[in-house]
Amino acid sequence: MAASDLSNRVSELCLNFYDKLPNSKKLHKDTEWTILSAIVMERNGGDLEVVGMGTGTKCIGANMLSASGNILNDSHAEVISRRAFIRFLLFQINLARICSKESIFRLDEDMKHFALVADIKFHMFTSSSPCGDASIFTTSDNLDDDKCEPEAKRMKILPDGFTGAKLMFDEDVEDPMDQIEGKIRTKPGKGDRTMSLSCSDKMARWNMVGIQGAMLSTLIDPIYLSSVIFADGTPFNRIAMERAMWKRFKLAEKFIEAPFCLHQPLILIATNKMKFPFARNDTRVNPSSNSIIYTKLPETMR
Repeated sequence: MAASDLSNRVSELCLNFYDKLPNSKKLHKDTEWTILSAIVMERNGGDLEVVGMGTGTKCIGANMLSASGNILNDSHAEVISRRAFIRFLLFQINLARICSKESIFRLDEDMKHFALVADIKFHMFTSSSPCGDASIFTTSDNLDDDKCEPEAKRMKILPDGFTGAKLMFDEDVEDPMDQIEGKIRTKPGKGDRTMSLSCSDKMARWNMVGIQGAMLSTLIDPIYLSSVIFADGTPFNRIAMERAMWKRFKLAEKFIEAPFCLHQPLILIATNKMKFPFARNDTRVNPSSNSIIYTKLPETMR
């Protein structure tokens, strides 16, 4: 499938899927904005299906962390959709034990390992640049690499993209909000500082160890996103995204061992004129406290 066709089809699928959700699950205030993210499964060379979806903008501060684990730390949309996706994988693994023909996995009894069937890919759709490094860019970032201005000069330009995520290791700078490219950051938050890594950093980790998480890594090989797709009209910058997702971690290739790798998903943006209706803009200035999570499961399990 051509990249332009893929991005437009995934965007249309996700936005229509969200539109069909009950209104009671969405926003009601004209001043509120949120972020939508989804994991789409592609199979048979082009069949697309939403298997995980989430919305959200919130993250709790360090003082609210629960030792018993009964409080959700990170409710940013990208993290919520990935959480939904892991639940989908867990169901599919259990299904493979019961009826392998209906699952996306096949069980190897001897190895006690589940293998993803051939010709299945996963794509992430999002309505916003991930917080953190991917959201730091200037107009000059759109130049070719060999034509870019020196770093110091470029960062004096008012950035088109700005992140509220704070530098995690800020001992060498006076302001943890400095818009320094390529750094690890914690999520934005007012007052009490958060302890969760930015979405840019979490997604970069998924590009090295897979999106399936540590627990499932004992049962399946790493699952990597084939692409990250933005809704039409989303402010984003390809150079910043590639830097945040893998280029700043090039040295990791020397230390990562099979079955893991430094993966490079396609970075795409839809051109179908379909925009997320609750994206941040001049009138939607307040982040919503609402969050939605959806996982493709049988009706009896929802």
